[in-house]
Amino acid sequence: MFEFFKSSAWSLNALIPPWDSDVSIYIYIRDNPKATELPDAPQPRKPNELTWSSGALDGVFGHHMASTKPEEISRRVQKLLTALTRLLREATDKNLKSLYDAVLGESILPIADAFQSELSKIVASHKAKVAQIGRYFAAGADRREATKFGILLLEVSGNRTDSSLLETLALNDEFTLFAALALAHVTDDPAQALWSIARRVHGWGRITSRRAAEWNAQSGNSGVDATRRLSE
Repeated sequence: MFEFFKSSAWSLNALIPPWDSDVSIYIYIRDNPKATELPDAPQPRKPNELTWSSGALDGVFGHHMASTKPEEISRRVQKLLTALTRLLREATDKNLKSLYDAVLGESILPIADAFQSELSKIVASHKAKVAQIGRYFAAGADRREATKFGILLLEVSGNRTDSSLLETLALNDEFTLFAALALAHVTDDPAQALWSIARRVHGWGRITSRRAAEWNAQSGNSGVDATRRLSE
């Protein structure tokens, strides 16, 4: 009986955001839909320093993900799952900060499919909590990789109420790939949502959103390793 009350009281609402008072990337995109740079971009830049347009770095990673060693993918996936499981078990400031720290540091794209594959084994019994964590990161995070992590969670646990959040994030090339795939799973009309995004974005975003729309039409909104295929 006590375990029931402990579970029912689980919530992130009273926790201290691990990103303190830094600007939310989602809010930034919502208020600056045509911005090409994100607030977490390194500043100031050095003269002649090589820079990447939004989404371009993930595009490069997508072409070279096969070079990522399986043991490295497994290590990173287990690190994320361990941190996520702890937060699912107990919503504390420490566990939330640990998950946030685990997400940062490296691009999440190379491990996205492997992570979702493992997550699918536990999400059924924690779907509402996973969705809450996904919304928390997707709407509140101050770093792009943490925002992508939130989108990945919503892809497997979200619902149509998350469409507006995902459509806003999809407007920036950095998140179009992730948000498009998530939208294909949470909306009532994936084809319409994906083609709508494709008409509104440019650059890498247009490329990936069109691929997502084509994948959705060909696969009937099902398949494995979708993130890998669309980034190739």
